[in-house]
Amino acid sequence: MINPPIGIDFLDGTYRIGASRLAPVRALAPLLKEFALRLRWVAVAIWHVLRVILPPVFGGDVLSDVASGGTDLFVLATTEDLSPSNRSRRFKRFFSKRLVAPRNYEVRFVEGLDHAMHDAIGRTRAIAMLDAHILERYAQPLGAADDKERK
Repeated sequence: MINPPIGIDFLDGTYRIGASRLAPVRALAPLLKEFALRLRWVAVAIWHVLRVILPPVFGGDVLSDVASGGTDLFVLATTEDLSPSNRSRRFKRFFSKRLVAPRNYEVRFVEGLDHAMHDAIGRTRAIAMLDAHILERYAQPLGAADDKERK
């Protein structure tokens, strides 16, 4: 995954709210989605508070859930998305907790990567890291496939 959207957990929670059996609860989902997309950092801050209050069915950690399901999750992220204000250490600690301390997946921050991947240098670094990850995890040594066929 490259640059997971800020507020991914909040957005996932709104989809779950939209699937509620109660019509008034379902009606909140579009409003919450719009809020999350317009004011992403405010939504992230609110989400951190709501996760403590809401039942677990609404407040999960999407990336950890995906990785817990057996998916090999490798996240490449830009440091721009760690905080609404990269100058403030408090903001960074508060907002980056999910990415910096993952439970069951690997996160790497790519120097020079912007969220939209327009910067060629950052994009090249991200692709090189992704290639290395894939080769390390999934590539077979030369001749390994031939050895399996012979057996």
